[in-house]
Amino acid sequence: MSLTENETRFIIWFAVGVLTLLGVIVGWILNRGVKQIESIAASLNKIEKDLSVLSNDHINLKQDVVDVKNRVSKLEKA
Repeated sequence: MSLTENETRFIIWFAVGVLTLLGVIVGWILNRGVKQIESIAASLNKIEKDLSVLSNDHINLKQDVVDVKNRVSKLEKA
């Protein structure tokens, strides 16, 4: 069975159309994935900044506890 010239052209154009549509769909999905990864990266940066502040506060509070212990021990001796 041989195809006519018009049938061959139709099959080629149809295949190109399907491949183009598939490429567009895959590109769209990958683009959304990249946007989600960028969003995750931004959230992680915010978390890192917050943890840095909390770590600094924790260190300051530990020093305050040491100071309070020293004051209490002085009061107990008096």
